[in-house]
Amino acid sequence: TCDAGTGLPDLMVILDGSTLPAGADGVLSTAVGAADVAIRGVSIVSGPAAGVVRGGTDNRVDCSLIGLLPDGTPLGNSGEGIRVSPEATGAQIGQPGFRTVVSDNGLQGIAIDATGTKVHTTWVGVGLDGVTAMGNALDGIRVESTANFVFVGGPGEQRSVISGNAENGVNVLGG
Repeated sequence: TCDAGTGLPDLMVILDGSTLPAGADGVLSTAVGAADVAIRGVSIVSGPAAGVVRGGTDNRVDCSLIGLLPDGTPLGNSGEGIRVSPEATGAQIGQPGFRTVVSDNGLQGIAIDATGTKVHTTWVGVGLDGVTAMGNALDGIRVESTANFVFVGGPGEQRSVISGNAENGVNVLGG
């Protein structure tokens, strides 16, 4: 669940990828054919590659911490925090009242190579206070040249914070 006042996760589950074998492609992954899968209320840390790999249709990650423990301690994944693969359509990361924080990961915070991805109410590269820098090693958000109809932020409660990352806040590659 998320705290009604702050929208931050009130977590109950920690997925620690530190014991996964080398070459594992995500601490948590949704299959290409999966539809309407919601990942909510988890902390995903220490994966040997991406924290979350999104495939399928209309899947979402919200009210979660990717690369941080529930107390805010950084413990990033070696790859991207969240990777939205080309097979995914309509993926959503965060939503009003259900903030997601993606920080301290070894590549991009969020890498998008899909159609129709929305990133709302998400903090990328900062701590639980929304201010302290806990950047990802590369871009906060990277949008590949093959991705279409990608939306980051929005008005009011859909606003996102992207700061503190080692390279670009948002990097949109040309095609």
